[in-house]
Amino acid sequence: MNLFSTIETIARKGAEGLAPEARADIAQSILQRNCADGGQPDLAGSRSDPYYSLFAWLCLRALQGCAPESLERYFKTCDCKSPIDIYSASFVNLQALPVFRRKLACLGFLLRHPPRTPYTLLLSGLLAETAFPLLTPLLLSCVRLHRKQAISTSRLAALLLAKPKARGNQELRDTLLKRHVPTGGFSSADKVAPDLLATAAARLALATDCLENTSDLLFAEACWAPNGLFAPQPGLPEGDVEHTFYALLVLGSCRSKG
Repeated sequence: MNLFSTIETIARKGAEGLAPEARADIAQSILQRNCADGGQPDLAGSRSDPYYSLFAWLCLRALQGCAPESLERYFKTCDCKSPIDIYSASFVNLQALPVFRRKLACLGFLLRHPPRTPYTLLLSGLLAETAFPLLTPLLLSCVRLHRKQAISTSRLAALLLAKPKARGNQELRDTLLKRHVPTGGFSSADKVAPDLLATAAARLALATDCLENTSDLLFAEACWAPNGLFAPQPGLPEGDVEHTFYALLVLGSCRSKG
């Protein structure tokens, strides 16, 4: 099972752990935000955004089994204004291809659009399982240039996911484990409040460790905001589709038995 399949399986497990009414409410909260062209708006609500549309696509596949055709059509014609937009749209479009064609298309895409940010690094790895070893030197150079304590939790998690040998690096794992907050969740750096992105990334990377599930489960549930989506942290008035997907990953990992 490749990393993308693993992530989707965990997100589905998170969705299945919710009451049917809760799943329906979250899906409806996502769908009612759709723009006329089928895409999801950016946080400002000013235009359809491929990045947030990607998270809507991921969430709806976990919650409902599939994303609406209008959303998938959006990715074929959407206006990409940045590298992350290009990666987000291409990620969805390439999933429709047969496996062999998808791998060839992915390699061609990476040659034209080499990853330069943590998120394009992650998406490139998800596009083709063979991409992660190619990207390992970039991740390792990041670790060499900075003290591990200064690297964000999501980047440390990406390093562990990127290279199988790194998963046995106890120093990296201990650095991640120290980011866990006793009341629940992982922080993105030392001495800051926990958030859903850090929690999802850390739990994904530390899947084989004995993690405390109950507090992280309660932390994720506390991030459910009044607008029907999940926010980065508890107590915020509005959530978004990006953090809703992170919440499904946290919920699913907390309910996994291995």
